[in-house]
Amino acid sequence: MLTRTATLAVAAIVLLPHPFSRAYVITGDDSTAVPSEHVTSEGRKFTLLLPPRIEAHAVGSVPLLFAVHCFGCVAADMLSFAGPAQRYGFALALPEESRRGAGFAALECCGESQRGGVDDLGNLRRIADQVAALHPAVSLSAVFGTGWSNGGFLVAADALAAAREGTPRLFAAIAPIAGFQYDAVVDAGGVGKRGRAAAALPLPVLLFHSEDDPLVKFGGCCNGHGGGGGGGNLRASRCCCRIGAARDACVGTPQVLAGYGALNRCATQLTPPPSPPSPLLQASLGLFQATTVAGPGGFRCMALAGCAANATLCAHPGGLGHFAPFKEGFPRAALDAVGDFFAREACVGIGAGSWDSARKECTCPRRQRHTGAQSTAASGALPGRYCLARGS
Repeated sequence: MLTRTATLAVAAIVLLPHPFSRAYVITGDDSTAVPSEHVTSEGRKFTLLLPPRIEAHAVGSVPLLFAVHCFGCVAADMLSFAGPAQRYGFALALPEESRRGAGFAALECCGESQRGGVDDLGNLRRIADQVAALHPAVSLSAVFGTGWSNGGFLVAADALAAAREGTPRLFAAIAPIAGFQYDAVVDAGGVGKRGRAAAALPLPVLLFHSEDDPLVKFGGCCNGHGGGGGGGNLRASRCCCRIGAARDACVGTPQVLAGYGALNRCATQLTPPPSPPSPLLQASLGLFQATTVAGPGGFRCMALAGCAANATLCAHPGGLGHFAPFKEGFPRAALDAVGDFFAREACVGIGAGSWDSARKECTCPRRQRHTGAQSTAASGALPGRYCLARGS
């Protein structure tokens, strides 16, 4: 798969422990993992969980995963991702809102931060830079983003912001959960040359949504006056927190997948299929080729075919709503699928390795294994699990 491998500059900023730091002890199979709270140089709190022996790993060999919480929630709500992060060897960063209950400013959503134009995307970049400055093993070429609700909106906003500003994306792949951006890319006429180039880059994406979500509707959020997902029904179209309130027509999750299909240059068909890949996709995917399979935790996953980067939507037929509270509401099997998705992207999309789906292992090309063994043996550093280049 093709992904961007742009490297972000590492700022020489010291990561400071929060004066009221607290440790969370993970129970079960992750009992040895102890996350800790930190603050950025601008006073923004975040929780950090590191894989074992991170300082023994080679420079740039460890992926960084952001898991962003919902509007009004806290970082600890996303500690469900501690398990996948530890199993797949990721560093895990859990950012907090600028103020409890302020939300994250993510274009369509939400709260005081959105209205005040808080630079929450910039905060994520600063966290990534600081973590890599403190732990050089962390790779800034393999930064991944998942988020629930408002957090899902935020991680999906990164590609749009990068296109508009003509800057590299922070995230090499995203997995929004019950929150998405309505536009996979911006109108090329509204951005400069550098922005158009950024907007054209494929982006691996794995979307999760429940069809009975009452807060962020599967059929999209809008005022209902223009039809769309709500079919003109105002009550059916309106979502929590004024999400999409300025839109006359709804843009549903399947249409968002189609947008990523166009961005990722997925395969199309000359004629419509005799039977659509799924009733959910019939009106939205047009001529995109897609397959539908049973997914984790009762989801049905629809993957577009022939893409330059993964474009998949996992939809739950109902009963899970908005996945709240997240620790109990989002199935563990789906958490593991998110971890597997990012591990595969780290291995194949960025590290140019070969992914073994059964064993959950990344195999590096022979020459890279030989070179890596030589370069890391002298320093005693561990080469890492994903064939990531030294210094990435």
